[in-house]
Amino acid sequence: MLVSWRVLPLLSRSLSCLVTIRSMRYAAISCLERVEDVLCVPVDAPVEPDPDFTLQKDIAFQDVSFRYPTAADDCLHDLCFSIERGACVGIIGQSGAGKSSIAAILSGLVQPASGDFLVDGRALTPAELAAYSLQVGYVPQTSYIMPGTLAENVAFSQWGKPWDEERVRLACRLAALDIVDSHPLGVGLPIGDQGAGLSGGQAQRLSIARALYAEPQLLLLDEATSSLDSAIEAAIMNTIYALPKTLTTVIIAHRLSTVERCDKLLWIDGGKIMAGGAPEVILPRYREYLDASAAKMMENNK
Repeated sequence: MLVSWRVLPLLSRSLSCLVTIRSMRYAAISCLERVEDVLCVPVDAPVEPDPDFTLQKDIAFQDVSFRYPTAADDCLHDLCFSIERGACVGIIGQSGAGKSSIAAILSGLVQPASGDFLVDGRALTPAELAAYSLQVGYVPQTSYIMPGTLAENVAFSQWGKPWDEERVRLACRLAALDIVDSHPLGVGLPIGDQGAGLSGGQAQRLSIARALYAEPQLLLLDEATSSLDSAIEAAIMNTIYALPKTLTTVIIAHRLSTVERCDKLLWIDGGKIMAGGAPEVILPRYREYLDASAAKMMENNK
């Protein structure tokens, strides 16, 4: 009886694992078959980035529309706007408006379904697009922070290459990641999985430092501070606005306080540009729109 009492939990867990394996068998086999199909398709050699490419004047959308492969309708419709080199542009709008789709095109990861994505007034060649993508620093709402040292996380974009300590320190200073100077281990500070050992503000500053380590010409912040409290967000935005003016910055945000100091705002709704201009002009109109939408929703719920 004693042996059975000790063995039964093990048998129960084993049976549970077998049931899980059987339930996942069909999906696993389908995935493996798909992997085999992909491996049979020849892959073209990656395009070498143009070493002479650099952003000189502006980035522009010219009648740009976009649709995801599985979608029935476009999520962006005939967008026309430009972002001057060195400008700080905010993109506002409610969830599902198309803000992140704009960021995907700006990053060079996807191409418009129609219209033109122009850099310095012209479409990019494959070699120029590869170089442009390397010059984009992207900071998402939730960044992956791996177990390792602070330096390894900051230099993540150059994975496989020896990291440059001075370059790491400069990126951390630009991102106001003061833990580099205050901690005895400095850039060798060990970090746990998913940023264990760092506060939320420090983890997000690390993400910004990671983007800056790549020495980008375009910095994209896609809801990068929406999960932080207002005080930490304000401190991080002070860091962003203090970055060198040669860096072009695009800030996608729900919180309107995040974009109040931008040079220009784009209000996106339903994949279209509702308005564009200075924050002091756009924000009052957008707040009125939000108040009217909330009042209408409350009336419909009565």
